[in-house]
Amino acid sequence: MVEGVDSLKTTLASCCSPVQGDVIGGFITRTRGISVHQASCDNYLHMISEQPNRLVNVRWNDDVSEDTVAALLIQANNRKHVIKDISALLANLKVEIMALHAEPDEEAGLVNINISIQIRDFDHLSEVMSRLSSLQHINHIQRKLS
Repeated sequence: MVEGVDSLKTTLASCCSPVQGDVIGGFITRTRGISVHQASCDNYLHMISEQPNRLVNVRWNDDVSEDTVAALLIQANNRKHVIKDISALLANLKVEIMALHAEPDEEAGLVNINISIQIRDFDHLSEVMSRLSSLQHINHIQRKLS
């Protein structure tokens, strides 16, 4: 997964869920080996400011192609078939939906959708987000960071 730390266990941090292509940094944990974060992750920045001696440089291993799960927040106009439109687009892109939760906001006429999808890397995620944002009735889409 991550080049340069072959003999140590690495874990992708759940607070920022880095995907291949993100700028990343590593932090040596006490029990879980190296925790890999997005370089801009608030938790990572706090940890390295408090304990800079536990910072380790890491980089993505280009030889490894591992799919990962990315979480998205989508805000759309609350209308019939909006979930179907999203699902159909993802199916056409051959993107697997791992989880989906939709919560309507009746007063605002919107629906807030939390969706987790399986992606290859950062470029794939960017393409999927771009295509989703082009759907009619999608108002806003962003990557969800825990």
